[in-house]
Amino acid sequence: MSSASLVVPLALWNQIPNTQVTCAAFKVGHLVTGLKTGQIWIYRCRVKGERGEVELEPKVLCIGHKSTVAALTIIEGYTDGSAGNDYVIISASDDGEVMKWCLLDGRCLVCVSRAFNGFPRSLKPLASSGQVVRIWAGHNDWVACTPFYDSDARQILLLTANFNGKLRIWTFDEQKKTIIKEHDNVGELDAHGDKILELTSNPYDIGVILSISRKCAIIFTIRRDKVLNVQGIVSPHSNVIWTGGMFLSKTRVLLWTKTGEAYLYLLPINSERKIQPELGNLMLRAGPTSPVRRSSLPLIPTTENLSSSSAKPLLLESVHRNDNDSEIHSAITTVFSPTNLEENTNIWYLISFRNRPSGTAYAWKSLPTTHILHAGDKGNSEAKWSQERNLASIWPLETLRNHLNQNTSQVTITTNVYDDQIAMGYENGEIRLVPIYLALTQNVQILNFPDIQLLIGHVGRVTCIYSPNMNTFGKKYLLSGGADCSVRIWSFENGKRLAVFTVHSQPVKKFLEPPSDVGVRIRGCVISVAKDNSLAFISLEEMSCLYIFGGYPYPIMGIQWRPSEDSLLLSYGDETVHVWQMQSGSLDRILKGSTARMMIGDKQWKISRIASADNIKGNQSKGKTLSSFAIDSTENSTSPLHIFMINIKQLINDIYHYHVSALGSFSFNKTNGVMVETDERGREFDEKDGTQSKIFSWTTTSQIPNAPQSSNSTLYSQLEPESGALGASVVQGLVSALMSWEIDGSLDKICVERLGLKKPINNITFGIRGANGNLSIAAPSCQPGKSIWQISPAMTAIHLLSIVGLTRSFLSMKGLEKYTCDIITHYGNTLPRLVGSGFCHSSLYFLAKYFQDPSVDIQQAARALFSYSLNNMPPEDQQTVIDFWKQFLSSPDSHTNQFMARSTILLAMIAADHPNVLPSKVAKNVALSLTLLLNDESKISHRLAALELCGRGFDIWEPHILFLILAMDFILYSTFDPLTFWDTFQWGSSPPKFIFTGNGWRYECKCS
Repeated sequence: MSSASLVVPLALWNQIPNTQVTCAAFKVGHLVTGLKTGQIWIYRCRVKGERGEVELEPKVLCIGHKSTVAALTIIEGYTDGSAGNDYVIISASDDGEVMKWCLLDGRCLVCVSRAFNGFPRSLKPLASSGQVVRIWAGHNDWVACTPFYDSDARQILLLTANFNGKLRIWTFDEQKKTIIKEHDNVGELDAHGDKILELTSNPYDIGVILSISRKCAIIFTIRRDKVLNVQGIVSPHSNVIWTGGMFLSKTRVLLWTKTGEAYLYLLPINSERKIQPELGNLMLRAGPTSPVRRSSLPLIPTTENLSSSSAKPLLLESVHRNDNDSEIHSAITTVFSPTNLEENTNIWYLISFRNRPSGTAYAWKSLPTTHILHAGDKGNSEAKWSQERNLASIWPLETLRNHLNQNTSQVTITTNVYDDQIAMGYENGEIRLVPIYLALTQNVQILNFPDIQLLIGHVGRVTCIYSPNMNTFGKKYLLSGGADCSVRIWSFENGKRLAVFTVHSQPVKKFLEPPSDVGVRIRGCVISVAKDNSLAFISLEEMSCLYIFGGYPYPIMGIQWRPSEDSLLLSYGDETVHVWQMQSGSLDRILKGSTARMMIGDKQWKISRIASADNIKGNQSKGKTLSSFAIDSTENSTSPLHIFMINIKQLINDIYHYHVSALGSFSFNKTNGVMVETDERGREFDEKDGTQSKIFSWTTTSQIPNAPQSSNSTLYSQLEPESGALGASVVQGLVSALMSWEIDGSLDKICVERLGLKKPINNITFGIRGANGNLSIAAPSCQPGKSIWQISPAMTAIHLLSIVGLTRSFLSMKGLEKYTCDIITHYGNTLPRLVGSGFCHSSLYFLAKYFQDPSVDIQQAARALFSYSLNNMPPEDQQTVIDFWKQFLSSPDSHTNQFMARSTILLAMIAADHPNVLPSKVAKNVALSLTLLLNDESKISHRLAALELCGRGFDIWEPHILFLILAMDFILYSTFDPLTFWDTFQWGSSPPKFIFTGNGWRYECKCS
């Protein structure tokens, strides 16, 4: 397989994230909530105790959407073929963006921007493929839809409703990924003047549909493209507004309200009867001739109305709030069953998330699916929700909970400063400069350290912090903006305040620098942008404000620089352009329409973009070993976590290009043929006592006499980093944070005493970077050592590959190769036993991606971990992987399938380690696919992988392919020199002797 990037996120949690819930869904022990801020929380949901109490445990935070998550659903879908990894989350945000996430670990699999025109409000699975597709069909006023099974057509159809309640039926073409209108006017529902909010089909009764509006829920049957058996449920009180509903069984339907109340109804069952056209007019305006019905819904005579019909649904139970709390802004309710087979469950659980100004809380209520009704029983038993529990109270870290309860000032902004420190701004106006290694290993929220600088000056919260470019200004300044509308300049060296500018009338929201070729005076400026879109040009050389550009109602998008014309253009969100003269500082003119677009689109002038990046990918610096950024909560102007993006391959490159030496004067001595670092007294650095000896400094190998050269130096010489390597203390902190602690005491001792590492704080967690740069971050845990290995196979594989790949190079450059084997054995072989039940074995699919990686360390680590994982994996899990990937193996007419190469290489790697695992038929298909990959000229990496795997598993493939053809392919298509190739290639246990010619060469090959 081709080279894959390996960039992993580390998260520093500053405070408890608690924002409004906008939607929720449940599947197989996981409760998923969409948030107003665009993130998605995945919780472990358990029912515990004799009372069946519902407990939520934060598992993963998904970061990617740029606006409110409006809808989400959970469906079966492809992930990586690992056992138990069978479901995906589909989410849609207000800006029309749709994403697909893995349910187990929140890894983003697909991102489709602008999939919708408008605001999505619900997602319904229709196609079995689970692919995110864009559909241009239907009518412009769709407000609700639902798939349902048509027993006559024997397929799943789509029912839609518009604003007026008009119903249409559509079919879905899975080949063309589009929908086709089948019936234009099935009927028209009367929702008493309200629009239809939701359509839901009954999975327990064919063709039965629930339609929900604010004041009325309508239940009807679709049969032979007609609407039948219509009945309704009017809200019991004038202040009750329906927002959603769900069928719990064939005869029970649950409805809930905006304020968190729920009502359970029993649907009466009647025998089959003919329905006359005029009998369906109570809730139906257009009723054509009706056939014999098959659903269990009752008939409604024309003489009855909604409020007095004896056949109307019976209210069994109502669940009310414990008080009349008016602070609830909205309540999001969903229903789930703790069992996987929901149709066989005898109890359901209703859970409601209540959004308040102080935070979001949740409450639950159990709902039995059977109610015993006696003669004359009117039902309507009233119940109460469980005691509400704030989501902040389930946060696993006691330190952060205490920090919140003590009303300590919250972190409002964090930013990376000169690659070795983090600046943290607080609600009370303080700023702390914290070294990265200290932020990763100590709780700087509670304790004070001498290495932390405290900057005091702002009145109110700090809104932005900025470190100017070192190449322009040196490592001298730090700028901050606050809610007090001031811009403050600080000395980075001693923390003293150098200047204060109160030039804005609104809080400052960001800083930026002009291009380098805009003039000497402007080049020495930093530009501050305020909330009212005003700009200030502040000169760091003169410590004065040179220009002020007033605010504007629409957001500022960018600045176009025209230094030769002594002017600049400001473009705004309403597509206007303001032209300013720099010499006079006056507004020359305002351009609109095509003239504005032509001016701002002139490519000969440079533009500084001011609008925020479209997604978090814009904050990830390409090619850098370490980049970091804050995840902001726009709802309450706080920063709950800070993300470090570590490029593992680039970090390995830095280690091979820069050598570690202790502080002070050190030299290199050769001991038993190994270069060892010693101090002026000849003591080995890593054997010294005390913590000071574990602090490293970095020097290029070219500056050190007789420095050892890495065997990888030729390979990595083409990957020279853009800037110098990270400081050694930062590298040490990153390695410490990546390691797993509190599982094996002996390994912890080696890491601390020999390697100079330090256990990170519990506020540090690991994550995964998915499609489009979107992130999934593991929540902190009370057992951080074990919990990270119990999330998903992909999380385990990424974490292990980062540790093993980085540790090999890190230890080799320190002369501590003797510990490499211990660490690799621990993570590869011993870890599953130490973690115990719940350990997720590494994803073989993920590790196979690095089978031919150009980084030798990553390639070797991936191969070793693949073998370890396969050996430790239960046989049933091995078979699950094989059964999943064998379906993508190629046949002669389908070798272009995108998954063919992945499945071929993965299954061939399995066969190389476990020759007897693959059935004969699968082995034959793998052998055929390998020959097809050998002829794939588009991907040299696929050909090289197939070439090697043919040799490693030759005894397996030999019975299934003509070896002479294979040998010819080796010569004709290999990029290696033929003689070198045959000298180095490894064959099976009984390699034959062949004589053949090809490409003008004649070979007599005895492979041994």
